[in-house]
Amino acid sequence: MKRIIAALLVLSMALAFAACGGDAENTSPIDVDPTTPSPSPVGEDPAGLGLKREYSQTMGMVAAGYIHSLGLRSDGTALSAGHDYYGQRRVSDWADVVYVAAGKSVSVGVKADGTLVFAGKLTDEAALAAASAWTNVFTADAGGDFVAALLNDGTVVAAGDNSAGQCDVSGWSDIVAIACGDAFTVGLTADGTVVATSGAPAAVTSWKEIKKIAAGGAAAVAGITSAGGLVTTLDVAADSGFADLVDIGADDCGVAGVRADGTVVTSLGADITYDPDYNYGEVDLSTVTDAVAISVGAKHVVVMRKDGSAAAYGVNDDLQCDVGRFNLRPYLEKLSDTLSAVRGLKLGMTVADAKALIAASAGAADAQFAKVVSEAETAVADTDLVATGMKVKCDGADYGTVVLLGDVDENGTVDAADREFIAKVSTNNTRPTGYVLRAAQLETNATGQPFCGEASLALVDAHIAGTARIGQFSKMRTGVYDQLLADAIAANKDTVGYIAIPKTNINYPIMFDATTGKWYYNDHTPEKKESESGSIYAYYYGHPELKNTVVTGHNSRPSGSMFHQLHHIQEFNLGNATCAQTKYCGKELKDLPDLKIYSNRVWTLTVFGEETRWEMFSMYETKPGDEAYEIWLDNIWWPYSGDYAKKTDEKIHAWLNKQIERSEIPFDTTVTLEDHYLTVFTCGNEHADSNKYARLFFIFKQVD
Repeated sequence: MKRIIAALLVLSMALAFAACGGDAENTSPIDVDPTTPSPSPVGEDPAGLGLKREYSQTMGMVAAGYIHSLGLRSDGTALSAGHDYYGQRRVSDWADVVYVAAGKSVSVGVKADGTLVFAGKLTDEAALAAASAWTNVFTADAGGDFVAALLNDGTVVAAGDNSAGQCDVSGWSDIVAIACGDAFTVGLTADGTVVATSGAPAAVTSWKEIKKIAAGGAAAVAGITSAGGLVTTLDVAADSGFADLVDIGADDCGVAGVRADGTVVTSLGADITYDPDYNYGEVDLSTVTDAVAISVGAKHVVVMRKDGSAAAYGVNDDLQCDVGRFNLRPYLEKLSDTLSAVRGLKLGMTVADAKALIAASAGAADAQFAKVVSEAETAVADTDLVATGMKVKCDGADYGTVVLLGDVDENGTVDAADREFIAKVSTNNTRPTGYVLRAAQLETNATGQPFCGEASLALVDAHIAGTARIGQFSKMRTGVYDQLLADAIAANKDTVGYIAIPKTNINYPIMFDATTGKWYYNDHTPEKKESESGSIYAYYYGHPELKNTVVTGHNSRPSGSMFHQLHHIQEFNLGNATCAQTKYCGKELKDLPDLKIYSNRVWTLTVFGEETRWEMFSMYETKPGDEAYEIWLDNIWWPYSGDYAKKTDEKIHAWLNKQIERSEIPFDTTVTLEDHYLTVFTCGNEHADSNKYARLFFIFKQVD
């Protein structure tokens, strides 16, 4: 078994899956103009059939599900935010994707070759297996417990729950777009009319002159008319401002649209509004002025801006609105006061495709590319490959210089010659400058700055071997602890990260000393002063094969510092009113992270060069004794003994099962062998027990 499902008993899930409201009985269209529609969708047809894409690559898009969100980058890779309850966020390995959809329990990606990829699950596991065999897919969508796909010939297929007839689409033809609700499917025909399965609101089949359609929830459907107006089954005021629309999203909680000028108009129910008691997030959509795409989920709205960034509004207790890290289109990275790198273009992309993409993301009418030879610009053909060093202009003005990571010889590919050059850079045998140096820097250091080292060579080797791809988008950081981390590194080069846990006093650099001893910071402060309190420190840096990052610190009972307040989190979530360490603490436990809420059990750490986020899936304290010692060795993956080193899937699987079984509270999540793990621990509550290896453990999987 490669999949381990943690226990499900968390009441907040019921809230996340609740409908948002909205009047499904109001089916009166508004602002319908009887002019000729133009419902042509976009994309290249792999089978040579009817539907065509305007560009051979995606221009980026967003999709909002029940408790998660998706972002599709212009290079065909995907990002996600929110809860991974069903495994629906496991999209980081997707490639060559041109369209994405987010449902209740599944994420769907349409690949450039017309096949589908999935993350998550349906109740009927055979349905996903059947859908995985579909070919010539143009777009797809996911409903409550089913998936549907529009094929290039204008027909539709569906699989999964069909209890309401939501999969009865076999007779449809001449379809140019589809959308799914919880238990229905609607299709937009080439003549601007709408077809629907039996569970859909009946009024939609009378709509005419529609050019785009969206659906969601129990009975929410919305369409854009040929005149740019709105028709919807939801209750929307006639003077609500839905005009000149270019994109639309709908769910039971409401409808949201993007106007041609990039502004956003919404009509949303009360359940989606800001509520600080539930840690909901809010983005004022009236301030968005450069939107190009929108999607409405169960209780949240996601917008993609022209530059490829994203914003979200609504319920955020599952972090579904946490899309600030989405970078979906090429962007500028400042290398110096005079040089900006154009990042995010795909290896193997033609100049023609890159022109369209850059023009769209820069908001320009035109983009031009040129090679620079002996300081003179030379024209390139549209069929040429984009390469490092090409100069880009938008509407005639200088924009930036292309940087493709790995392409240091400026020919648009990464091969043995690039590898040889990068090897010299990593050993300081050569030191290029500017955009060539940036192309050689495939890694980031502890503060997120690019550099070139052994991992750069390993990635290039894997790319050449065809076992990995070189991502051209840098991972976006919130940067919330960057200054604290930079200050800590400036004070002590042994700093490898930073940990801060909201609603506690835990706010420390993470140390590691690879020279004087792995346990040096057990009894030394970050200032290298000997102290019983020691530091927060990491284990085993230099063992990159380990998938379990281990971070520990003392339970400093008298001062209540270091990792003592991990016990406060534990005891608060077990229902205790005061700290059980009565000799030194005994504080009232209040205003601490409630681990029933997903956002409270996702912690952000900067460690070993990356800002990472981790979801807790186990929490427990061991009792003193021989078994506690064995559990400690097992949980830190002690690498010097075959009994504890996790070098096989079987050993990792057994370890995961133990963590889930031992947890003092149940967590609703999915953990797999493909995950990376984080073990955070401190000494037991009583000093005497700690001397017998009693420890408090928090175990996490990486989600970002």
